[in-house]
Amino acid sequence: FRLVGEGTNYLLLNYAILINEEGGRDAYDIIPPKYILLGIKQHRQGKVMVLQEITYFR
Repeated sequence: FRLVGEGTNYLLLNYAILINEEGGRDAYDIIPPKYILLGIKQHRQGKVMVLQEITYFR
């Protein structure tokens, strides 16, 4: 997985490999802490995961 884009509070991560051959890990395992998956979309570099940074409002 590699970072293909970055905004103020979101990341786009390459989503080419869903599950590896062992089937042990899937793409959701690599979501960094403090981010949630908003969705998967087509990007000029292929499918990407759109991750939203979790911000806490008081």
